Amino acid sequence: MSRAGLALIEVMIALVLLAMGILVILGGAQATERMVAHARAESRAVLIAEDRLEQIRLGTLSRPSCVGPANGGAAHPGGFVELWRSSILGNGFSAEVVVQYPRSGSTAAETLSTVIACP
Repeated sequence: MSRAGLALIEVMIALVLLAMGILVILGGAQATERMVAHARAESRAVLIAEDRLEQIRLGTLSRPSCVGPANGGAAHPGGFVELWRSSILGNGFSAEVVVQYPRSGSTAAETLSTVIACP
């Protein structure tokens, strides 16, 4: 085999290795994009739950009887669904908010809870 033939084979091998490296980088970029999308959805779910807990806290403390809210739920754009419930605890009550959201063909959920003492 001549030197020109070896150089051609070396160039072809280099191109194959370069293509494989590019594919690995693109695969990593796709995985990163998925993780960022999951983190965004999770953050949005937590914000929805935090907002509901704050509404419950403010609404309860403004009532003279300091009674927790009725259990309920609400739908949000993007497939986010929140469910909340409360139960009486001595001189206050506990409140829990669960936010379900779509994630990679399934459903994920974030749950936040707190205890609110009556004044």
